[in-house]
Amino acid sequence: FWAGLSESECDGYSRRDEGTFAVADDEALADVIAEFERASRRSREIASRFDLDDIMDTPREGAVSMRWTLLLMIQEFARHAGHGDILREQIDKPLL
Repeated sequence: FWAGLSESECDGYSRRDEGTFAVADDEALADVIAEFERASRRSREIASRFDLDDIMDTPREGAVSMRWTLLLMIQEFARHAGHGDILREQIDKPLL
């Protein structure tokens, strides 16, 4: 929402509360990583246009600052990294 992009202009999946981690049968790991890296670069470029205390009104959250947005992204990234850690522990778990 900071860049005013439509959903079709966004890299990756941009809607909430739906199956965002579904990988199609024809998608390779390299494709998923490349999509993540493209979206990350674009997000950093968009965020660099704003000061941390700039405010944007959003329909869902109301008035939010760029600082709030970046902290939310850090929180989300950390949460998903934690999910990956749990999966890895389950994969590495010795069979009894």
